[in-house]
Amino acid sequence: DYASDGVISMAFIIFFSLYLFRMSDQALNAMQVQLSERIRAEASLEEFRLFLSSIINSMPSMIIGIDQKQSIVIWNQETTRVTTVFQDDALGKKIFKVFPQLEFLHESVKYVIQNSQISHLYKQVCAWGNKEFIMDVTIYPLLYGSTEGAVLRMDDISEQIEMEKKMHQSEKMALVGQVAGTISHDFNNVLGIIMGNAELSLLDCEDRPIRKNLELILDQTLKGKNLTRN
Repeated sequence: DYASDGVISMAFIIFFSLYLFRMSDQALNAMQVQLSERIRAEASLEEFRLFLSSIINSMPSMIIGIDQKQSIVIWNQETTRVTTVFQDDALGKKIFKVFPQLEFLHESVKYVIQNSQISHLYKQVCAWGNKEFIMDVTIYPLLYGSTEGAVLRMDDISEQIEMEKKMHQSEKMALVGQVAGTISHDFNNVLGIIMGNAELSLLDCEDRPIRKNLELILDQTLKGKNLTRN
């Protein structure tokens, strides 16, 4: 009886050990699958983050993202190019401490974060270093998770404004030219009438002083016509 009990106990121990081994092997496989899935998910998330970062960095606009406490959380390459401040030196810092020249946006940023509404500011003068830029600024509400914030998009329109000024100046000069041409034409018509009458008067005039005056009138009108022609 003791021998049979010992065999049964040994068999039970072996069976239970095999069962535990199988269960642990299944658990290990399940953990490996979960780990693989998590690694793939993290890789996909990192790939998406890099993709999103690439999009932001490829934009020709300055992009600055801030959280509810106005700390910088997004910073693209165009912002670095314009401001000469690198991303690592800006992230986590208060935007208006890094750029006190943007203090005029403070109320607009607060309004966008509180009301989740877009705000536009046009032709704003901003100084970066020793250079001034004219910029259009758009502030968008930013929601990520339970955190609120804002994204500032700043477009340099300095060259556009300069081109517009040159175009306006060219249009003014063209208008002046048109007016001058019209006046010149009308003035020539008046001079032509005076010259014609002076020439006719000279044909019948024998009075020397009057003739001299008519010749002077004719000479001066001829000079006037040459002047307007030139």
